[in-house]
Amino acid sequence: MSFHRLKFQCDNVEAQHEKTSRYESHRDIDSKALEAAKQLAAQRKVMLDAIVSELILKALRAEVPVLRRNGFPVFLATTGKLITLDGVKHAEVAA
Repeated sequence: MSFHRLKFQCDNVEAQHEKTSRYESHRDIDSKALEAAKQLAAQRKVMLDAIVSELILKALRAEVPVLRRNGFPVFLATTGKLITLDGVKHAEVAA
């Protein structure tokens, strides 16, 4: 096997590892979320990965009530400003 072929294979393996390791690491989990999961795992005396899995699956199964008006979903904002037709027209004129 030539040097260039071997180097290509090594580079390919490293690139594949980078792709998968991004999704297998907890280093990018929010520090507060990670700390909360660690505390919960300690309280329940279970492994951290079990707690994280449980919380993710619980969140995915959670039913979120969706309000509908005339068949369209309505999203309730807790912050922000109401967008009205007059506001859009004003923004168009200002631009």
